[in-house]
Amino acid sequence: MTLELHLGAHKTATTYLQNILTYNRPQIALAGSMYWPLLDARPMVEAFFDHRSHPLLLAAKGIRSGKSHKPRLVRAIESYERAILSEENFIGSSHESFGGKLLYPNASFRLAKLRRALPERPIRIWLCIRNQAHFLASAYAESLRHGNATSIEDLRQLVQSGKHSWYELIQRMQKIMSDTDFVIWRYEDFRTLQYTILAELTGLSAGRLQFPQTIDSRPSASAEAVFAQNQRLTLNPQFRAFEMLKNEAIYPKSRFSEAFAPWSEETVRELNGRYDGDLAAIAELPHTRILNPMVGD
Repeated sequence: MTLELHLGAHKTATTYLQNILTYNRPQIALAGSMYWPLLDARPMVEAFFDHRSHPLLLAAKGIRSGKSHKPRLVRAIESYERAILSEENFIGSSHESFGGKLLYPNASFRLAKLRRALPERPIRIWLCIRNQAHFLASAYAESLRHGNATSIEDLRQLVQSGKHSWYELIQRMQKIMSDTDFVIWRYEDFRTLQYTILAELTGLSAGRLQFPQTIDSRPSASAEAVFAQNQRLTLNPQFRAFEMLKNEAIYPKSRFSEAFAPWSEETVRELNGRYDGDLAAIAELPHTRILNPMVGD
C-alpha cells in the first residue's frame, strides 16, 4: 500500500531518474508497482494543488461534492497497492526553491494536503539534496527558463538574508508527515548510488533494471545564457521564457562553457559550511536514512 514519493529536488538528476523509471515501466508493473511518467504525473499534481478544484468552490458553482470529485491524483494512487510518483514540483517550483528566505517554503502546506487526502496510505519520501552553492545557482538558472524575473543581484541578496537549509526543510516536512520514513542522498554521491536508489525505489533488483543507450537529461544553462537573460528581465513572462530559449541557443552549455557561479568566495564558504551542518543534523533526525555511497544504505 506504500506511495513512494520522490520530491527531487530540482537540479539533482531528477530528469535522469524519471527517464530510467519510464524506460522500466513494464518491469516495474511486473514487480507490482505503478509508475506514472512525468507527462502524466505533472498534470495530476498541478490539478491537485489548483485552488479552483477546492470542494467549497465546486459547491459554490453548483457542483455537488462526492467520490466522483475526488482529485484525479488521489484516485490514481488509490487504484494501486504500490505506487511511485516522481515530481520535483510537488513541493514547489524551481523559483520557490530559492525565491524566499527558506527552501521550498510551501512544502509543508502541500504535503499536508496530500496527507489529508490519503490519511491511511503509508508514504515514503525520497529526496536528493545538493550543496547550496551549486543548487541555488542551478535552480535560479532553471527558473529563468520559466519566465522568472529575479535578477542576479536580487538572488545574491536573497541568499545572504535567507536560511536556505535542507535540515530546516526536512524538519518542516516531518512535522506534517510524522509517520513517514525519509530516504535522503547527496547529489554529489548520485553516480555511485544510482543503482541502489533505483532498485529500492522500484522494487527491482539492480540486475533487472534496464538502461537505454542514450538517456535524456536537462543540464543547467550556461553562465553566458544566464547573464544574457538578465538583460531581458523587463519583458513579460512568456517573452522572458522565449528569450531564455534563444539565449541558450546562442550560448549552449558544453564542457567548455563556464558554470553559472554568482557567489563571492565568502558566500561559497558560508554555503559549504551550511551544507556540512545540514548533513550532520539530518543524520540525527528520526525516521530518516541517508544513503551512504560506501555501503549503499
